Amino acid sequence: MLTRIAPPSHAKGPSRTRRHQVPSSQKTISTLPPELLCEIFKHLDSHGLSAVKLTCKMFYNTTRSWQLWYKLVESCESICGGSKINEPMERLTILDLERWVVRRLRAYESWLSDAPLALRARQFQCSKGATSGTELLPGGRWLLTNTPYGQYFIYDLDSPHTEPQLLFDPGECDEEDKTRDMLTCFSTWVNPSRGALSFRVVVWRRGTPSRGRVTRTQIYEVILEEDGQKFRSTGAPLYTLRTYGKNRRHIAISDKHLAEIWTVKSREGGYRLVLFVRWYLADERDNSRYEVRAELVTTGILHHIHITHDDHIAVAGYNSIEIYAVSQFQNLKPQEKLSPLHRVQLPDASSISYLVQPFPYQNFLWAVFVIYSKEIRVMRIPQNASNHPLEATLGCRSQDWGSLGDPTFVSQTATANLHEQTIDVLTYSWDKELTECHFYTHQCQLPELPQDYRDGFTIEGVDAATGRILLLAYPQDSFIILDTE
Repeated sequence: MLTRIAPPSHAKGPSRTRRHQVPSSQKTISTLPPELLCEIFKHLDSHGLSAVKLTCKMFYNTTRSWQLWYKLVESCESICGGSKINEPMERLTILDLERWVVRRLRAYESWLSDAPLALRARQFQCSKGATSGTELLPGGRWLLTNTPYGQYFIYDLDSPHTEPQLLFDPGECDEEDKTRDMLTCFSTWVNPSRGALSFRVVVWRRGTPSRGRVTRTQIYEVILEEDGQKFRSTGAPLYTLRTYGKNRRHIAISDKHLAEIWTVKSREGGYRLVLFVRWYLADERDNSRYEVRAELVTTGILHHIHITHDDHIAVAGYNSIEIYAVSQFQNLKPQEKLSPLHRVQLPDASSISYLVQPFPYQNFLWAVFVIYSKEIRVMRIPQNASNHPLEATLGCRSQDWGSLGDPTFVSQTATANLHEQTIDVLTYSWDKELTECHFYTHQCQLPELPQDYRDGFTIEGVDAATGRILLLAYPQDSFIILDTE
């Protein structure tokens, strides 16, 4: 656009040249300051972000600003299933941030779309020996596995050449007690400020050891460091607890607490449930250090136990979910019966088959669980139960999972079930007012795979934030990564 210079003024005094001002009728979005452009661009979808930088130099320069990508990362962390960036953003380049954001926006848009989802497949071999357990860590990049002999491995699923790295090996025997003690059960705690680059693993033995035999519970600190195109992993022992003859049903950890459910024989001849909570990182001289065993009021069957990031303990029973606060244990007398802060009771005909790790958001706990009647529920539970507020079911969806029964994998953002040629994926999200949950159903066609791979699959992980599904072909001990196009 050409500019016009006004002639000198004939008024007395020094002559002045007037600055050209664009008429309001000629103003366009390209004339806005970069700060306003960032506010506009942060609402674009993945295709818009890719296209806008090709429009003009002004738009391209705006898409190279840190301010824009910081805003987009915050937006993705709030809408894309709580996905967290792994590293401090100041250590990443704008290109790194752009890849992280665009990948999650594309996955998010795919789940909301009615268009058929295309999946691309990539296969890699497991570590030597059969795989006993797996966990796909948040973000969909890191896979934790173990073997029946208690060795633990980590995989980088974003690497073009995915290979196992040994994290740690607790050993088949307790070196101190000289007894066979294979720790093949595990659960994790991921550092919320660093994503999957820093996490802890608690490992324990399945079943009840022989009378008078010791069994271990060990916690390992894992640090992952990227070095160019490769990564280094370290798994160091952080804490060891030895007990005699305890039947541990389930264990959960946070950054400082360990909680486990024991089944203990009662004097009347039956069994009772005991919740054991320990502050495992306290100094021996610290008066706040505690170790408490509390008998639970419930008499039902317990399936899962979780510790949230805000120090709440969630226990899933046969037809109830009980919420405790760690602070309840600090002044509790040993063997004292403990009542939950909050109890979600389901009808007698309903029974919980799986409870996902509850997570705090805007002063509520959010619980996603599966009922044996093939129903998915998303529930909002108050964190402060002092005035006994009621929980709210934001949504439930009855789902036909076919001949395989309940869904084969459940996460905070999606459930999935495997059929012969397809994978049914159910994603869910709630509105900003936290009053309603929306469900989206997708039937994904399996890519063409070798015939022998179709003999047996299990779904080992679904990360809706990145659009990744992980399968295990158990006859071949091979993993198959499925990514949305």
